[in-house]
Amino acid sequence: MWLSKTRGPIRFAAALALAGLCGACFQPMYGERAGVGSIAPVMRGVDVAPINTPRGTRIDRVGVEVRNNIIFALTGGSGITSPTHRLNISMSSQQLQVIVDVPRQLNLNLIFRIGVRKVRNLVLPAGRVDSVALEQFMDENGASWGARRDVIEHASFNLTQSIETISEGCDPQGPLEITASFDEFSLDVRVSYAGKPLELPEKRPTNEEIMASEDGQRRLAGYMLRRYADRVSATNKSGRSTIHFHFDH
Repeated sequence: MWLSKTRGPIRFAAALALAGLCGACFQPMYGERAGVGSIAPVMRGVDVAPINTPRGTRIDRVGVEVRNNIIFALTGGSGITSPTHRLNISMSSQQLQVIVDVPRQLNLNLIFRIGVRKVRNLVLPAGRVDSVALEQFMDENGASWGARRDVIEHASFNLTQSIETISEGCDPQGPLEITASFDEFSLDVRVSYAGKPLELPEKRPTNEEIMASEDGQRRLAGYMLRRYADRVSATNKSGRSTIHFHFDH
């Protein structure tokens, strides 16, 4: 399969079809027919290798988006099982070659939109910390975006822990506004609220400080939040604080 170089928004559409070992008929990717189970578990066993492209170039950006969307199309956002096959993709600024080694039927259509940043918002009432809802917010959006699972897990941890710490130690007034935005390069999570800013120390508090007061425990929580993200910032303008977590993708 080849992708010609185009201008403007890049759209990538691929159709792959492989005959089965026991017949030449096809079935939908997630469908079933008499005597044949769903092919979805087989697809979740395909490991999509990172695409080797020059870093920082336009084709590198395309390669990341293509890989993310293929992973999501194969797994439905649920993550791969133990790999049974490997998909290797070679890409250049002129053409794209896809090599597939899957010994089962496959009828797959993929449409990719490159360079579009996706944004989702969530408003959390003051005094309410619903860790299940926060994790679901990150998991569902991460799956729909095709984001890496490890990045979503770090973001989910930081979001939940920051909300708990803010609720307990920053005396927020009114609802907490959460914004998560994603593109093929990064994931950014912001928590905005009316109240004093959350402290994010670069140095871990001592064990004595942690044991001595709740302030020491809050500083430890802030220190851990900083370690889980690639970049962290906390600002306060006119009484409104914003915590920003940046994760490279």
